This record gives sequence, C-alpha cells and structure tokens, in this order.
Amino acid sequence: MLDSIQNQVCKDFEFVYVTERSKWLYDYVREAMKSRGINGRVIHNSGKWGLSECRNIGIKSSRGETVAFVDDDVILDPKCCCSVITPFESFGDMIGATGPLIHPGSVKELTGYLWNLTG
Repeated sequence: MLDSIQNQVCKDFEFVYVTERSKWLYDYVREAMKSRGINGRVIHNSGKWGLSECRNIGIKSSRGETVAFVDDDVILDPKCCCSVITPFESFGDMIGATGPLIHPGSVKELTGYLWNLTG
C-alpha cells in the first residue's frame, strides 16, 4: 500500500496512518513512510480499538478539506487521489466520491493488472 501511496500522480495530499495494538507496526510504518518521502504521519491508537475509532482519530488529526479512507491491504491506482479530489473541486456541493475500482467480473483485466504489479 505505501508504494501505491508514493506513486500517486497527484502529490498534493496528506497521508495519515493510524495503527493500533502494535507499537512495532507504528515504528515500521513511520520509518517506511520517511524512507519513501511520503507526506504524512503515523498515529498510534492506544485507546479504544476498532476501525471506527481509528478512522475518527484520522479525521480529527487531518488538516485537509477532503478525507478518504484506504485499508492497509489495498493497492491504489496511481490516479486514485486525482479521481477522488476532482469531483469535489468541480462540484462544490459534493458529499462523497470514490476512486477507480478493478471489477472482479473482468478476470483478464485483473490478471493483467496483477501481472503488471509483479512482473
């Protein structure tokens, strides 16, 4: 996931990674982001555990106007940030958007995408 964050075409974004339970993961992600030059920070949730709590911590600590959530097992398309931000910039009354998805119905497309990632 961090590589796909680093490879975003749009670079004007802040990345907030919230860890919980594992101090080792916190240290690992912080160093990995630093070594890749990723704009953002890592926050360790030492309070109430759970997805909602971590997302709320991320929202409260973010500095931007638009918030997007990404799970740690996701590989983002290089244009994902642009795809999410563009509707908000184009239509002031937007309340939600999503980036591009790979649809499971297209096995050939998915296989080609995975091949490009690995080889």
